[in-house]
Amino acid sequence: MTFLTNILYGSSLTDIETGFKLLPTPIAKKLPLQCDGFDLDPEITVQILKLGLKITELPVKYAPRDKVAGKKIHWTDGFKAVKVIAGYKFKKINISV
Repeated sequence: MTFLTNILYGSSLTDIETGFKLLPTPIAKKLPLQCDGFDLDPEITVQILKLGLKITELPVKYAPRDKVAGKKIHWTDGFKAVKVIAGYKFKKINISV
């Protein structure tokens, strides 16, 4: 997902699927988000990139969960994420920042 995002949007991110996003409230409230699953991470990322905003990555530490501990993502969620990443390449984001 990260590689595809970097190719399509000219970014140099290291991980778009972190689940941790911090952005100013006025911008967050204006994003026309449509996803409600694991494709939300890439949707936020590509919208921010399309708006020309700078993304700063900071390291985080976490312990990955297994299914018993509550992990819910499935390999098929990757297809939804690819669709979002590729689809937004040709969509216009109509908000002012």
